[in-house]
Amino acid sequence: MLRSRGGLIHSLWLIGRTVLSLQKPLLVSHAIHTHRCFFSAPSSLAFNLNSRRFECRRYYSSTNFQNAAETNTTETTESYIKTLLHDKRIDEAFRYFYYNVTPGDALALLTYYRFEETPDYYEKAMEIFQIINREKIPWNEQLVSAVMSIANKKGDFATTFQLYTKMPKLNLKFDRSCFNKVSFAVYKTQDKHMAKKLLQILKKGVDFVPNIASCDFIVMTAKNINDYLWMWDYVKKNQLTPNVPTYINYLKACYHTRGTKHKKLGELLYAQYLQSSEVHRPPIHNMFVQMFATQGNIPKSLQLFDEAKVVDEKLYTIMVNFMAEPRPHLSLEFYDKMQKAGFTPQEHAYTGVLKALGILGDQKHNTIYFLERGKQIHREVAENNLEYRESVQTALLQMYYKTGEPHTALQLFDKYVNDFKVTPKQHLLNNVLGAIARIGPEALDRGKQIHEQYITPRFADNTSLHNSLIQMYDKCGDPEKSFSIFDQMMGYVVLPNEITFINILSVISNFGPAYLSKGKYVHQQIIKQNILNIELYNALAHMYTACGKPHISLRLFEDMQHYRLPRDSVAYLQVFTAISLLGPDALEKGKQIHQEIAPRKSIMERKMITALMKMYLECGEPHKSLDVYEELFKNEIVPDVQFFVMALVVIARLGKSALEKGKQVHKDIITHELHTSIHINNSLMFMYDRCGEPHKSIELYDQIIANKWGPNTYRSSGINAEYGEGRTVQHLKQWGEIITSPQQELFCPPTQSFECTQVALLVNLLVVVMVILE
Repeated sequence: MLRSRGGLIHSLWLIGRTVLSLQKPLLVSHAIHTHRCFFSAPSSLAFNLNSRRFECRRYYSSTNFQNAAETNTTETTESYIKTLLHDKRIDEAFRYFYYNVTPGDALALLTYYRFEETPDYYEKAMEIFQIINREKIPWNEQLVSAVMSIANKKGDFATTFQLYTKMPKLNLKFDRSCFNKVSFAVYKTQDKHMAKKLLQILKKGVDFVPNIASCDFIVMTAKNINDYLWMWDYVKKNQLTPNVPTYINYLKACYHTRGTKHKKLGELLYAQYLQSSEVHRPPIHNMFVQMFATQGNIPKSLQLFDEAKVVDEKLYTIMVNFMAEPRPHLSLEFYDKMQKAGFTPQEHAYTGVLKALGILGDQKHNTIYFLERGKQIHREVAENNLEYRESVQTALLQMYYKTGEPHTALQLFDKYVNDFKVTPKQHLLNNVLGAIARIGPEALDRGKQIHEQYITPRFADNTSLHNSLIQMYDKCGDPEKSFSIFDQMMGYVVLPNEITFINILSVISNFGPAYLSKGKYVHQQIIKQNILNIELYNALAHMYTACGKPHISLRLFEDMQHYRLPRDSVAYLQVFTAISLLGPDALEKGKQIHQEIAPRKSIMERKMITALMKMYLECGEPHKSLDVYEELFKNEIVPDVQFFVMALVVIARLGKSALEKGKQVHKDIITHELHTSIHINNSLMFMYDRCGEPHKSIELYDQIIANKWGPNTYRSSGINAEYGEGRTVQHLKQWGEIITSPQQELFCPPTQSFECTQVALLVNLLVVVMVILE
């Protein structure tokens, strides 16, 4: 009993002494709670302030601890708690903090928990945070920064933002350290609004300079090219040194676009890169190669590839993947080099080369070769077990339907969804719809099934897929459904974009004057949407020309200059087609435009020269067409089937006076190994007949039959005879129109191309025989 009383008295004496040293008023009831606690000397007390009452805890400590508690000076306690942390006596340090709460102790503990990985570091830090708030300990910038660091480390970005908003109320200055912590939280949460706030703080001017990583975090979250340009200028002015992540982050902002500001940023980055110590380092160098490729600066991209000190698998993959669209031939070439160098292609390399093969096959040259290469790569993909990758599946579908095997693409889609249990996503669905569009009306029911099963439930508001549906229904013979989908999109059920209008204008163009009113309605909607650009102007010009209103197409061409739209090669092709329909009245305008583009070699390519030949022919100056014919060879441009067909039509129109020129063209055709083309032979028969040598036409016909030159032989010779997908040709009725219109040169579906060309041959032969009989 005496011992109990003595222990109680001793405890009360310690409590009173501590209260006096802390200079904190205590209620007597706080001390009464200690009557159950018995201590044997030497002992001391720690107080847990979480419950706002003292709880006695028995623990043994050194004499230094007692001395520090008694003196209670800031320097002594801070140095003592640092000593405890240095000696890894963490629990003791934490208990000591409860005993004597000061900003210095809090900062020391928070700094320890920030850098040391302990299981309960976050809980302890938040407990310190709560004690500071409850005990009204004065905050300072270092404490705020330390708490922000730990919160960011744990992923508790809400606490970081909470402290940021409280800093003005606590009369604390938003310094460099806190700015860096908040910028990191902004990037992790992708809070664009907060990123804009931080940008405004920097733009208004502050007396500190954030680190380079914070600058990166802000612009990467804001995702605005103007902010990237401003921040890069800020980095340069404040002499911050860009590092590898900085270059990588800024270069990503330049990808997938050819905008002027994006190009400017790319040029600034490249200029700084050449002056830095990072020159030729593979990660950055490779990304510059990729950036210039995506921006369309192919020569610069190739130059950087040649300058690379390390040509590894990643660099080859970049060249294969990013050359696929602008230069598919180069993509295929780099793929072959990659394999010769001993590198095994992976997912992105396969995706790029398959995309390139699809594009090359879609150009209708050497289609069989590209298809066979695609099948070979398909086998490699299967052997490497990469066919389960979504990007590879999408590329395979695209390759097959663009190289003339849309049925195979459709079979692959069924295999993926049925056998591989793939849930098709947007890109896969876009490509299977493209395959169905190539197959035509026989696949309409399958297209409807895919529409109802996969698109309606999951992609009801997907603009890209609805654009593909418009095209699919049109090619499958249900244009009214295309218009129905378009009307649905105009009701803002699905937001239309530029591709939407281009696709629906293509539908209208296929049906000609009967759909002119719908074309005008679409034109009005484009104006309301305020998205007029060069691509839409070209689509509108094509639609009006196809609907029998070439004068409106000519007016649209002139409007491009008024609205400062750069005229591209498509715009010039459209205007020459319109002038051809307008005839001699528009000849002077045609000559003026010809003079405008004559010095521009990038514009004066094969299709443009063919269109010019047709324009001069239809405007009453066929001799001028033959002058244009010579321009192609002067510019060292490789001719194609359409070019020679147009030349032969011009010569046929001139008649006997142009026979020698016709024989020269025939020699040129043989020189370029296009003499097996059934289309060219049709035109040659027609030309010789009109030029007064019908017997030569008979010889050509016998030669065609003897050599079995037809569409199949034509393909094996390296050129695909099917130049497009157009409507079925009414063979006999339209033959006269077709032979004078190389733009519609016997567009027969694959299943009917042989019959079409044979009918054309027979028609020409009958004409020749009739001339001979006369």
